[in-house]
Amino acid sequence: MPDSQATSHASEAAQPRYPAAAPSLVGADGQVKEIVSLLRSLDNVPRPSDLSKNIKRDTRCHQTHLDTARLGIASGLFSALRYKHRPSADHSLRVALGCSSWATMLGLPTDQRDALEIAALLHDVGKIGVPDPVLTKPSRLLPEEAMLMAQHRQIGLAILSNCGVPEGVLDIIRLASAGYAEGNLEQPHCGTLPAIPSRMLAIVDAFDAMTSEQVYRPAKSPERALAELIQFGGTQFDDSLVKEFNQIFSCGQNLFAKQVTQRWLHQLPQEKTNLPWKAENNDQMPSIETTQSHQLFEEKLINNMHDGVVFVDNQSRIFLWSAGVEQLTGLSAGTVGGHLLTPDLLKMSDDAGKPLSDKQCPVVQSIRRGTQNIQRVGIRGRNGQRINIDLHTIPVRTQAGGLLGATVVLREAPNETSLEKKYRALHAQVTKDAMTQVANRAEFDRMLESFLEAHLETRRPCSLIMTDIDHFKNINDTYGHPAGDEAIIAVAHLLKSTCHPGDFVARYGGEEFGVLLADCHNDTAVVRANDIRKQLASQKFSFLDNHGVTASFGVAESQVDDTPQTILRRADQALLQAKNQGRNQVVQFGECEKPKNVFC
Repeated sequence: MPDSQATSHASEAAQPRYPAAAPSLVGADGQVKEIVSLLRSLDNVPRPSDLSKNIKRDTRCHQTHLDTARLGIASGLFSALRYKHRPSADHSLRVALGCSSWATMLGLPTDQRDALEIAALLHDVGKIGVPDPVLTKPSRLLPEEAMLMAQHRQIGLAILSNCGVPEGVLDIIRLASAGYAEGNLEQPHCGTLPAIPSRMLAIVDAFDAMTSEQVYRPAKSPERALAELIQFGGTQFDDSLVKEFNQIFSCGQNLFAKQVTQRWLHQLPQEKTNLPWKAENNDQMPSIETTQSHQLFEEKLINNMHDGVVFVDNQSRIFLWSAGVEQLTGLSAGTVGGHLLTPDLLKMSDDAGKPLSDKQCPVVQSIRRGTQNIQRVGIRGRNGQRINIDLHTIPVRTQAGGLLGATVVLREAPNETSLEKKYRALHAQVTKDAMTQVANRAEFDRMLESFLEAHLETRRPCSLIMTDIDHFKNINDTYGHPAGDEAIIAVAHLLKSTCHPGDFVARYGGEEFGVLLADCHNDTAVVRANDIRKQLASQKFSFLDNHGVTASFGVAESQVDDTPQTILRRADQALLQAKNQGRNQVVQFGECEKPKNVFC
């Protein structure tokens, strides 16, 4: 059986599936524009975000105009349903518009059309009497909950009967809920009121329910919904009417938007309605222009925040769901509006991935205690994968201290592994030389100080080697700067490959490098420097046309009273001496601070 009695669960304020208005209607009078804009706003075709926000604001105004114009003072019942559960009220309005357009197409008598429109608007009023946990449950109902939901039609009939709604309207609602085969089959297709209107209401009601997205299941396509209506034609639905309803999508029911507009917003307030109430003056209805400017600024701010923002009342019922939350969760505002913000709605879980119970809900706890709460929880993201968020709940109170509800801010928490990777990448960017991937000058200066301090404290020796590529300008002038870069990279790689544990290599600047040797005496440092010199001199490089390069080395060992500046100065002086004496050699500076030519 199709989800027709999908209205047995809370229908959500998804967009009805009406084609775009015909171009000829766009330029009609203001009232025509209002209903066409409403039909467009309820369409499920994607549109730019800014336009969606504007349409959403306009829709609230149009909905109030429409139900008030059609019901007069009886719109109070409809308003009560909207406050109780907005998705059900929006569903009822879409069903009423669809029935009105269909009635125009079929040419139903005025009295049947009147009764059908009013019945469609009020057919779900009984949901006012359904317990909130059942009405707003974000998953499929249990059998006992389904029984409570099924009572809403009887509750609605009792409410409407006590309010003096005409018997013909009550019969349409009663027979539409009974089903074609159960209570309507014996009545002739071309018969009397309320046979045809009740069958029409049942079809449009089921179609909108099936094509509206629910928290617990996605919306069906219009084609799929029509196929199910046809499948159950003759049992649950009137087979002939289902086929006629199918024709609406081939000819476009929007062609009747002008007639529906004139009827709802112009003719009806002047005519005698089927309800024993006087229609209200629609001129006093608020419009978008009367909205306070600060409210528009707040709405713009909230919907453009990267963080998600949710407003809930003191029962945790959602009445604002920002675009940021939609991006995080994949749930639209229409899907969750009027539902309770429970752990099950967002599939909240703790650090171990264990689902949170209603008692563990951070929002409920914050509202109950009246204090702010920040907690990291896992939720189901828009792609179905778990994401971590920081959930910040802020209770909202009146000036008198009464609790109105809470503002809930959802911020995606960065993944710790990702943070570690970003930290390492940033650290490398700050401390490494981009070309050679050894440490840069700033990191060398920092390390030299701590390196020397640590060895002096433990009274262990350390040494510093400063090396410079010989005749580097000639390399650039002869082979080009790219070849010079390759030579620098080759020397850096050689220095790095000869390091012992605890050693440190850095590019000091240009073609000059510094090597810190841990736990190393001067004599050992000189031997290691000479080994590096000989390895470099023996290599041939393709980027230098199979020629090699040489380097000069200056070595200094740490002294008791050394500072980073003094040991660096001795190593530099030794290097300068090596270059002055013909290059491609190692010179050391000892305690007497006189250079000693060790290897040539």
